Amino acid sequence: MFKHIPSPVRKSLEEVVLVWGSKRFTRQQMIKKLEVANFRAARIVTKTLEELEVTTPSQLWETDPYDLRHSKGFGDFSLFLCMVLLDSVGRNPEDWLETHAAERRRNRHREQEERAMRAAAADDRRRTRR
Repeated sequence: MFKHIPSPVRKSLEEVVLVWGSKRFTRQQMIKKLEVANFRAARIVTKTLEELEVTTPSQLWETDPYDLRHSKGFGDFSLFLCMVLLDSVGRNPEDWLETHAAERRRNRHREQEERAMRAAAADDRRRTRR
């Protein structure tokens, strides 16, 4: 596929740009295997996953994608690349997003209930003081 490409360019295709635990992807492998060619996002994902010590598919699955978005430079395409990585190991990336979104909704609802209970308790204390 890349035989017609001049030698210097071919060498850059062999550069490792995405590292995820023991998996290493060159530019060429990203294009062929992952069908993604955003190498800047690959560097950002590599850095973010290293910082969070996410080295396995299970660890990535457990990582909240919405928390990843808080990492410097981590944008939509970086999130998409994480979804592609999960898909490459047989995990459903849409389930990953939905699972964490549902958990966030449950947590938000729980927090709202706790705030309402604290407010009601504060009102009760005020009434008993009078």
